[in-house]
Amino acid sequence: MSRRTLRAAFAVAGVAGSLVLSAPAAAKDAPSLPDRYTRSVSGEMATVPWWEDFGDERLQALIRRALADNGDVVAGWARVDQADALARQSLAQLLPSVSGTVSANLSPSATLGFQFGGLPSTPGQPERPPVYVTGNAALQVALEPDITGRRYLAWRASRADVAAGQGDAQSLMLALSTRVAEAYFDLASTSVRLKLLREQLRANEQLLELLELRFEQGAGTTALDVLQQRQQVAASSALLPQTRSRLVTLRQQLSVLTGQPPEEELVAVPSDLPMPPPLAATGLPAELLEHRPDVRASAARLDAAELRAGSAVRALFPSLRLTGQAGVQAITLNEFRTQPFWGAGASLSVPIWLGGAQHAAVRQARAAETAAIASFRQLVLQAAQEVEGVLAREVEQREQVAAQERQVEAARLAREESQARYLAGLTNYVQVLTATNAWQQAQLSLLQSRRDLLGLRIQLHAAVGGGWTRGLTRPGEEVTR
Repeated sequence: MSRRTLRAAFAVAGVAGSLVLSAPAAAKDAPSLPDRYTRSVSGEMATVPWWEDFGDERLQALIRRALADNGDVVAGWARVDQADALARQSLAQLLPSVSGTVSANLSPSATLGFQFGGLPSTPGQPERPPVYVTGNAALQVALEPDITGRRYLAWRASRADVAAGQGDAQSLMLALSTRVAEAYFDLASTSVRLKLLREQLRANEQLLELLELRFEQGAGTTALDVLQQRQQVAASSALLPQTRSRLVTLRQQLSVLTGQPPEEELVAVPSDLPMPPPLAATGLPAELLEHRPDVRASAARLDAAELRAGSAVRALFPSLRLTGQAGVQAITLNEFRTQPFWGAGASLSVPIWLGGAQHAAVRQARAAETAAIASFRQLVLQAAQEVEGVLAREVEQREQVAAQERQVEAARLAREESQARYLAGLTNYVQVLTATNAWQQAQLSLLQSRRDLLGLRIQLHAAVGGGWTRGLTRPGEEVTR
């Protein structure tokens, strides 16, 4: 990351006032972030991948397999290799080119007279053969000194493209890890939901058996009470097939994310939905520059755009080319003769009029630089907003989970009380049915809220990134700790 890029990013992050560096023109007027962002959960960023904080071996194994076998990851690193190959081609333009040639020609001797106005015969000279052979072997060297630095800037821009590609690949791996975690916790949530629905169905069936027995004994239970409870049992049963189907779909989705065929048997079903670990440190705004791979990639693209703009301007200047060659030439007629040769040259090219193509290239490069600066500034602002937004939502979500836990407990007690009063003949069945529905819905809502809380924690890790993202490497290589 160039010094100019860092200046732009610090300005966007709202800390430029404490620096003596100046930001580029496109970033000087960027709005500062709210002060409260700097008071968000800061501290030393994690140095290990975020998914290890959950302490779930199955989740860690799934993510490791996905990062190793997912086709999108392999393709992302292949694009890095493409950029690296282009950078090597750009470097070659700074180096001398050396080539060797060997040639031979076979021609009839009669043409010698035509070429040289006739060759008089000399008495006593051997008769010329019907053909003659000529040949040469030469070594050519060419060098175009980069007197303006144009090609050097182009090479540096191509290296920035490689850094941007690495950031893209690491960003893809970070996004993949969050997708795997989301699917895994969806699987855990669905598994717990299926277990909860079965428990609710058993409770409803037990109550139905009790109502049918009381109805048969004439103990105050009406036929309507029995029919309403049968409806409740049927409604509970109807939720099971959809939940089982989602369980299968999620297991297949996880298999595909890990680069495996869509077979649900490949993924074990979690038995519980964990609570998020303690809140992670988010760092300060400027740290997003190093901790988020997509921001690093955008910064590298800004570097490349700046370098290409400079290279386009220097293409207006003269260029120098040096050439040299040395070799040996030979002819075989009546005898074999050789003769060495060499040569050297230099040329200076001054662009005068190319139809305005080079000036248009300068304008295009400067426009690309302006676009890169604007995109970089906006991405940093967006990254800061994502961190701040997820932090605020997690605080609220935790309060919601706590409130729903109290709601579930109160609904359970209300159900038990209403059922006891109904069996004692002190109230009607409608109150039992209402209390049961409220309790069961509260259980399902609490489960969903706990899943949403986990999702917010995953989003926070994706928004913050971390220094460990630099250790995300191509498949087959170990993750650096």
